[in-house]
Amino acid sequence: MITAVVPVKSVESVKRALDALDTPLVDAVELRLDYLADANSILEAIRLAAELGVLEKAIVTIRAWWEGGVNRIPDEERVELLKAALDHGAMLVDLEVLTLERVESGRLEGLDWGRVLLSLHTPLEELGDGQAEYLLREARSLGAWGAKLAVKAGDPVRAAERLYWFLSEALRLGVRAAAMPYGCCKSLRLALYAAGSAILYVCAKGDIGGTAEGQPCLESDTDRSMVECAKRLHERSLKA
Repeated sequence: MITAVVPVKSVESVKRALDALDTPLVDAVELRLDYLADANSILEAIRLAAELGVLEKAIVTIRAWWEGGVNRIPDEERVELLKAALDHGAMLVDLEVLTLERVESGRLEGLDWGRVLLSLHTPLEELGDGQAEYLLREARSLGAWGAKLAVKAGDPVRAAERLYWFLSEALRLGVRAAAMPYGCCKSLRLALYAAGSAILYVCAKGDIGGTAEGQPCLESDTDRSMVECAKRLHERSLKA
């Protein structure tokens, strides 16, 4: 799934998702709502996305501040807002797996796990023993849509080894998985998607912007050609 990221810095900027969805090669958008400063603005953006017909093709993300989010939205509020996004018809919501340890279990009741992408974002050197395994185990146990591991890759070779292992282990366990570096490595992002990673995050257009270094921009002829190639290889990998 080629997913164009849309940093939502005002409620009205949700409308940029329409342009992103009209971009060739784009299957879905990610609405990064943690750029908004408060729960009321986030809820208003969710409602607008639903009215525009964007939400049904969107991954709604309110990234936790402790995993790189822009604003400090309390964990309990984030969970309730993600539930609201699902209630309004979001295709998927992105929930950090460590949130499971930070909120009371009752707060998670009512989540449609089949539309939850469980995620973990961490510098490679801080990826502790068993964390990736924990992510896969929880995704499998909860029946989540999938699991995403994103590592900040100071050492691209080590990052590649870890991320390819993650895809292989997810395949063994029967868990849909997305794997990617951040902070570098456009080529590694593309290679992982070609190898079967479930999601490739891209920038649709320069004026919409991206959210992480290394995201291919479809406005560039070179980047678009590379994404097209990765897409063909991705489709072959799924048939293998």
